[in-house]
Amino acid sequence: MLTPILSQEEAAMLHSASLNVLATTGVRVDHEEAAALLLDAGASRDDEGRILIPGWMVDEGLEKARSSSGQIQLFTREGEPSILLEAGQTYFGPGSDALEIRDI
Repeated sequence: MLTPILSQEEAAMLHSASLNVLATTGVRVDHEEAAALLLDAGASRDDEGRILIPGWMVDEGLEKARSSSGQIQLFTREGEPSILLEAGQTYFGPGSDALEIRDI
């Protein structure tokens, strides 16, 4: 059995802090369709255009993920099944989704 890196209390503190950042600082979402989906689901947009995601939205998403069959199906842009994410499995890619990384 693996030893957890964080205690339950530390994990809860980290989760709480991340919820605070998402709700007060928000995130930049450059894809308007994705931004519209978040706004329609209950997020808001601040004066600088960032999407503010309330904690209940994150918790609801986490609960839906927990209550699923332990699998999450990802799809291509054309709607075809692409990757089936499963608990206990590790996935990686070429990093093409991390467009703004600066390698010092």
